[in-house]
Amino acid sequence: MKYTQEEIDIMQAKIIEILKEKGEMRFGKIAKVLIHAGMAESSFVVLTILQGGCKDHKDFKGEDLFTSPKTGVWRLSESN
Repeated sequence: MKYTQEEIDIMQAKIIEILKEKGEMRFGKIAKVLIHAGMAESSFVVLTILQGGCKDHKDFKGEDLFTSPKTGVWRLSESN
């Protein structure tokens, strides 16, 4: 399924909201929350959004939002 930029922005805002509340979370749990909320069809799109907002990832999109240590736990970057 192809997502519009608006849908991606809504998912990204939800991820930020989740991480502000929880502090840190594994990728699979974040994906489950978005899938059960009906915002995402698969975990792949959630991973793509996370990687696009992580400056240490090759698919970085220019907005530093998330960090992912080697343990696989995602959290908000220090700038948020």
